[in-house]
Formats: sequence, structure tokens, C-alpha cells
Amino acid sequence: MTTRTRVNPLVIWAPVSVALLVAVFVAWIGWPVQPARLPEGASIVDVYLISDELSKPAERGQTDGWFGGLGLPCGTDAWYVEANNTAMCAVLDGPKGVVAVNTRDKQISLPDASQTALKVWATEADAGTEQHTTRVLLVQDSTAVAVVALASPATAAPVD
Repeated sequence: MTTRTRVNPLVIWAPVSVALLVAVFVAWIGWPVQPARLPEGASIVDVYLISDELSKPAERGQTDGWFGGLGLPCGTDAWYVEANNTAMCAVLDGPKGVVAVNTRDKQISLPDASQTALKVWATEADAGTEQHTTRVLLVQDSTAVAVVALASPATAAPVD
């Protein structure tokens, strides 16, 4: 009579389960990030002033692909932002407050009250300095959604 050693199923399934959980976690962390999009209609966003003197251009696509979102192309003190077919490492001042924006057909517009608020915050930040704020970053739920040029604050460029 031959005897077979019986392997406990727990010895097999425990490592398989752990390996599966690790694989799912790695895939979830590394999944390419889609650009943030505001829902159609009115939304409330946080306002951050972009310091043009401290911000610098960057190469597009730094956070694309698998695990691109885990990279820090701008270090820890700047936000990597792509908008208007350009990329930058934006050094921010804020949040300065919140404003309302309207989204329609992927176009973001700012009501007059929001435009005025942006200009007031930029003027206050520039007072007593030689700095001239020219751009603002709009953020919703800790995700950049649009860049506003203060020269034409009626519209915003969605973040790519």
C-alpha cells in the first residue's frame, strides 16, 4: 500500500491569494490616470495662483502610462500640469478661495463674479512685490481641472 502525502489546501491557497491581492494592488496603483473633468453645469472649484517666476516649463507626458502617476517630475514642491498642449511645473499660492464655474460641451466658463474674485486675489498677492500673477489653477477634490489666463478670465483651459 502506498501512501500519498496530502497537502493542506491552506498551504496552496494562502500564497495564491496573497499574490492575487498584490497583483490587483499593483494594477490599481499603476493604472494610467485620466484627466479630471468637471461635470456639465455649475461646479465649485478651489483657486490657486500660479507663481510665474517660480514655475518652469516641463516636458509633456511625464505622468502618462503605467506608474507615471507615481513619478514626481516636478519634485515635491510643484504641481505637474498639462494644459493648452504645454506642460509646466507650477508653484502654487493658495488656496485663495472658491469660485463657481460652468461647464458646457467640455468648455469651462467663469461668471463675472468669479472673474472679479480671481483678479482681486491676484492683485492682493502681487501688492508690494514685483510679481505679476498671470495664471490661476482651478482644483476640485485635490485634482487640477483647469488653468485660467488672467488676461482672458472668462474661459479656462481644461487640464489634459
